[in-house]
Amino acid sequence: MRKTFFNHYGIEHPNVPLLVPEFSNPLFLKTLCKGIKNRKLTRIPKGIKGITAVLNLFIDSINDVLCERIDYDDKTNLVRKSVEALACRMAEKEQPWIERKEAKNIVNSCLPNREFSQTLFYNLLAEGLLSEDLIYRPSEDEYEEQNQRVDIIKFPYEKFSDHLIVRYLLKNYLDQDNPTTSFN
Repeated sequence: MRKTFFNHYGIEHPNVPLLVPEFSNPLFLKTLCKGIKNRKLTRIPKGIKGITAVLNLFIDSINDVLCERIDYDDKTNLVRKSVEALACRMAEKEQPWIERKEAKNIVNSCLPNREFSQTLFYNLLAEGLLSEDLIYRPSEDEYEEQNQRVDIIKFPYEKFSDHLIVRYLLKNYLDQDNPTTSFN
């Protein structure tokens, strides 16, 4: 499977075996390959070890693409700010998704007053950093039999979402002098 992804994205095959289990996950491979391609590279950069490095590569590469496409200062890294704001809200809600309207407001607050095709929200969806889905909630009206359809936004795959939410929680709530209390 790795060979298929690397060939599709025009990436050189590594000289050493990729033993990390994530390299068997198609969504992880897509994230890695898209990050490499967005950075206009043809091989896995040296020093890329672990999921954190791959996610950072992917997020930063999308920032590179979008700052040119929708014209903003790349040093502000609005993509990372948006991702962190969404992860914060997901952590607060204790769920790996946000209703679409709320997610759109959170992301677009980083770069307001744009036509829809030029919004940060639209472009994060287009680049695959966010994905749309549906959930159904039981109706709040006891006389209504149908469930309520809710449009949601989430990160592209569960491990990505888990990682970003935990990163937020550790950054904001971990007492490094006494970590045990943080986990209690």
